[in-house]
Amino acid sequence: MGGIKKIGTVIIKTHCNFAGAKIAQYAGRHLHKHIVNSMAYEEGRYEDAMREAFLRIDQTMMEDTELMEEMSGTTAVTALLKNNTLYVVSQYF
Repeated sequence: MGGIKKIGTVIIKTHCNFAGAKIAQYAGRHLHKHIVNSMAYEEGRYEDAMREAFLRIDQTMMEDTELMEEMSGTTAVTALLKNNTLYVVSQYF
């Protein structure tokens, strides 16, 4: 998970790409980092952390000059298991 060391946390994610893989690859490399590095996550507000992470990564991709003209997209399904509770989010980028 890209060097993330959060004890007791499991993040499972899958990305289905449409018309190219750039967006799926970008989301796959960065989405989990946005979740666990957020203030909401640190405060134990895991639903908010996931919601905010999806919004942040969407904004980040729109501002990335290498992705601005990209015509591909992805559906990201992300599951966070924390304290015996499963949080699941699905989003199209």
